[in-house]
Amino acid sequence: MNVIIVSETSIIEKLTKKVSSLGGKLIYCPLTEITPVSSESKNLIAHLKITDKVIFQSKNSVKCSYKFFKGVKMKNNSAFFAIGKITAQHVQNLIGNNCYFPPDNYSSNDLLNMDEFQDVTKQEIIVIKGRDGRNEIFDTLSDRGATVKVFDVYVRTPKILSADKIRLDRSCFNYVIALSRHSLEIFIDKFKGDLDNHKLVFLVPDLRIIDSLYLGKASNYEIVDLIDSDDAYISLINKYQ
Repeated sequence: MNVIIVSETSIIEKLTKKVSSLGGKLIYCPLTEITPVSSESKNLIAHLKITDKVIFQSKNSVKCSYKFFKGVKMKNNSAFFAIGKITAQHVQNLIGNNCYFPPDNYSSNDLLNMDEFQDVTKQEIIVIKGRDGRNEIFDTLSDRGATVKVFDVYVRTPKILSADKIRLDRSCFNYVIALSRHSLEIFIDKFKGDLDNHKLVFLVPDLRIIDSLYLGKASNYEIVDLIDSDDAYISLINKYQ
């Protein structure tokens, strides 16, 4: 097996060990860089003082915003939420607040199904994310009567990719792990003339990442429900081995 990871992940060491134990190769090559955006910092700080809930959509949203929380006096009952466990741990480590997250699967939909988000009428809610990130949380909570303010605190920019950094293998399945559409688009653009010549399986957290993209005539895809679990990826890979 040939495993290619084109997005940043906090479980790279665990995945590397698991893939190696199965006799496979792993290439870790994030295709985008995270660039912080601070143009709305004053506006964000002002809203932190009045918000009821703060939602972080990714660990990068925490890394690129935690400094704005320092010294800000928030409401006593303000609560922090994250889509997944790893993001929640970043909140606890960098900001120092307890952070709630969906107990089972980690997705926007699972967060929206939490009891804390069923009755949000007239609540002030902040969503912190990356530019071009999903708007499902904003749309749903707005429909439920909350006043929702979104802050994009980072952008993804393409990395310069050397010609031999990523190699596809015609002798086996190539498993491409992509956690953002931008990273996957860069990968597809690089190999667009060669996709049909390889057996490809794309492992993504959401269908929107691959929607309308040509992945190759012999390709398959799998949805990873737990993106912070190495076992979740290995389980899907083993379906093809």
